Amino acid sequence: MSTQRNEQDYMKLNLQHEMTLEELNEIVTHIKYIPEPPLLDGFAEEAMNRWRSSKRALPGQESPVPLSARQQIKILFSQGWWRELVLGVILFVIGYLVLSVTEMVSPMFILSIVGCMPLLVVVSHTARNTLCGMGELARSFRIPLHKYVQARFLIAGVISILLNLSVTAMAFPVRDHEQVFRTTLLWFIPILINGAAALVLSGQIRNFRHLTTVLSMLPFFWMLLFSGEVVANWATSVQLLGLMGLTILSVAIFTVAMIFQSRVLRKGGFLIGA
Repeated sequence: MSTQRNEQDYMKLNLQHEMTLEELNEIVTHIKYIPEPPLLDGFAEEAMNRWRSSKRALPGQESPVPLSARQQIKILFSQGWWRELVLGVILFVIGYLVLSVTEMVSPMFILSIVGCMPLLVVVSHTARNTLCGMGELARSFRIPLHKYVQARFLIAGVISILLNLSVTAMAFPVRDHEQVFRTTLLWFIPILINGAAALVLSGQIRNFRHLTTVLSMLPFFWMLLFSGEVVANWATSVQLLGLMGLTILSVAIFTVAMIFQSRVLRKGGFLIGA
């Protein structure tokens, strides 16, 4: 069968080569008189003319200019970052007042429970905003998405730390240096652990509601932990050197979590469903 098909194809080629000059002229004439498509008229013609004129007016393609530090900061604070931070501060104040009035835990542990509120709110809302064009915004402004997202997280974390330092300075006597330092370490460690958990969870949980629910459970975890008599007695009696070691370990865990989330974002992963 294949031999017969090849012979037929060869015969067709021979027929094409044996075409006369008149037949070729006839084909050329037929192609020449094929009717042309109608010219654009009305709004289509006007749109094409405007496109041609605008194209002529555009400057030539230039290499992108690096963004200044001020422009990068302005971009980082876009898409409702300040609203997220204000919401986190409001939740921080409400939680602090509720725990102070109810006396569910010792005043030394209140900041360990509510100190991470601004950071957690920024993490959850930043993850949701990636569905609203944050990735496209970062790419259009020539900022890598993982740097864009993690810079927002770090700034929120720094503000959370400053807020906790202010409350610590007002709530505890400055002359008692050991108590102030112990209290600072006791809320600094949960902030790092919560931040690391938020970084990992935001790269794993693919639904905004689920992510928000899990992140909101972190303060309750610390409240249950420090409301126990065993943990409370240990936290008030452990040596400062031990707390400093736990702080260094928490910093290492937070760094590993940032590296993990950076890899997830570089692969294009973040929330899929909101």
